Amino acid sequence: MNSPGILEAEYMDARILETYAFIEILKSYWHNGKEPNIYFYRDKEQREIDFIIEDGGVLYPIEVKKNDLPFKK
Repeated sequence: MNSPGILEAEYMDARILETYAFIEILKSYWHNGKEPNIYFYRDKEQREIDFIIEDGGVLYPIEVKKNDLPFKK
């Protein structure tokens, strides 16, 4: 993983963005003196939700996308 070209690959690029988002969520909780309840979901058809945050009995699903128009086809 020493080549900049590898970071541009779709798979690695998305994983790096997801990791960045996770770290930022984690930091926001820690800076407020809280421990987050963060989960990941994937079903048997490989559909997934990147993060599910449980806070105060409420579930917040978060999907991270590397696209400026994620719903445009």
